[in-house]
Amino acid sequence: MMEEARNEDLLDISSSLKSHVNVKYDLKSLLKSEFVYDIDPELTDVTLSHDEYLDAFRRRAESKIIKMKIIYKLHNSEELSANEKQYMKRWVSDIKSGRNLLNLRDSMVPSTASKLTL
Repeated sequence: MMEEARNEDLLDISSSLKSHVNVKYDLKSLLKSEFVYDIDPELTDVTLSHDEYLDAFRRRAESKIIKMKIIYKLHNSEELSANEKQYMKRWVSDIKSGRNLLNLRDSMVPSTASKLTL
């Protein structure tokens, strides 16, 4: 970073060349755990582009928000909306349909992310 800041100094013409460093690393060696289930499997998948990973991450995040809202309301004995009740029924049936219990994070993940913004 210091090198990059120095290269952007307009008064220092002698070092005005751009410098880029390409660092190769093994992500699993930098993590505390050796087990894949402790991290996102897609994070270490070299065949997945950054855009594909971010899209999958966004879709999972959107479904997680819906699920957490339902769980929060049930915990506080609040009434669920009609859409939340319908989502919860589909969610429970999806889990009971023989889904791999180690991969419940992908239950009810939409095929495309919503186009809504804050």
